[in-house]
Amino acid sequence: MVKDQVSQLEITARDMVKIRRRKSDGVALLSSYLLYLSTVVVLFIVFMLWGTNLLTSITQRSLLSTFERQVASGTYGAISEGSVIGSIAIPKIGLSMAFVQGTSEADLIEGPGHYLGTALPGQSGNVSIAGHRTTYGAPFYNLDKLSPGDKVILTTHAGQFTYLVTGSTVVSPSNTSVLATTAEPTLTLTTCNPRFSATTRLVVTAKLSGSVYSKSAVVTSRRTTVATSSSISGRSIVGALLALVPAVLLSMIAISLFTKRRRYFFFSTLLSISYLLWLVAFFFGGRFLPGSF
Repeated sequence: MVKDQVSQLEITARDMVKIRRRKSDGVALLSSYLLYLSTVVVLFIVFMLWGTNLLTSITQRSLLSTFERQVASGTYGAISEGSVIGSIAIPKIGLSMAFVQGTSEADLIEGPGHYLGTALPGQSGNVSIAGHRTTYGAPFYNLDKLSPGDKVILTTHAGQFTYLVTGSTVVSPSNTSVLATTAEPTLTLTTCNPRFSATTRLVVTAKLSGSVYSKSAVVTSRRTTVATSSSISGRSIVGALLALVPAVLLSMIAISLFTKRRRYFFFSTLLSISYLLWLVAFFFGGRFLPGSF
């Protein structure tokens, strides 16, 4: 009788240990998932604030090289979305970058973007340019430091045009009146405000110093593209990596199946799932950010 009671107690104790172990394993598994997701979020932030700067710097070298070749040869590409127009320099904040046609997310990854439908540098009307504030090279990071009289220099195939800052304001993201055509030759620069947020837009205005370029700009027979046969853009590097990684992972899965090694199959499958998570976080996650963030 006593032995039966002892045996029953031992069984009960073992069951309790198993239950506690299952709970402990469940908590450990949940903690591991949360830690992994936290790592994804942290590295996503690191990538957006620093990694994107590297991609834009690579593309900028390509854009400037393309523009310099155009100027040297006297042959200029038609202004199509994503094509290089010229360079923008703001001495006070140390900015010197190429800018492109268009303000879509893809365009602003390359550098500052010229709003479609607005005047071109040197022309009469409102030349409007948008730029990122904290990511992808952060060209307009210190735009709030500009004050009346500061210079903004735009260089295109038509020449160099200097604009003098007249003021700045903060508007809502839906306020597009700042892009309206003006009777005088003016410049409007826009970016997200405040830094690391997109609740409002910082707008800096400037006026052309000097005469207006009367000709209609950039009329040519050959189109300019962001990347050329002799240059590589940051976007093409990312594309190559996105294509290479899945190929390697699929090869690992195929080898593990062929060799019937269950452990390798589990490991390669885990890597594949992780890759998909990283892809969603880095590629699609960045698209949830405002175009000029």
